[in-house]
Amino acid sequence: MFATNLARLALRFAAALGTLSPLAAALPAHAAMTEVYYQRVFDLGCDGSRCNVKLPKVAAGKQLNVRWLSCYSEGQTPAINGDLSFEDLPGGKPDVEYLTPIEVDATTYFVVQETDVLILAQKDATIELYGGGAAASCTVIGRLQTLS
Repeated sequence: MFATNLARLALRFAAALGTLSPLAAALPAHAAMTEVYYQRVFDLGCDGSRCNVKLPKVAAGKQLNVRWLSCYSEGQTPAINGDLSFEDLPGGKPDVEYLTPIEVDATTYFVVQETDVLILAQKDATIELYGGGAAASCTVIGRLQTLS
């Protein structure tokens, strides 16, 4: 993931200068991409001890750069912590971005968290909130990138 982010940064820097640096010129062809804004609300299924949703897989040739997560949980015992887990390598152990909910009152929690997670094409990603909750939803905000 670091190499992908470095490649993207090098291309943006070269574009800002109006020239391609030797590093950017040496990057593989798939480093070029187009981006569109992405925002989607997901309702989480809750079973009393946790709420979760499996995100739809990103299409081939694309990747999703998640920049913000906003979640809401309510119930007698709302979710008190959570995570966004995502598969980073084929067959690899999932990486986890931990979420820190903020208590609004005894029955309501919010998560509004900046993040920098790259979900690759055809990989699994799941949002889970732990500790209870009768209802929960999360908004995922970022950039959907098409590799060329």
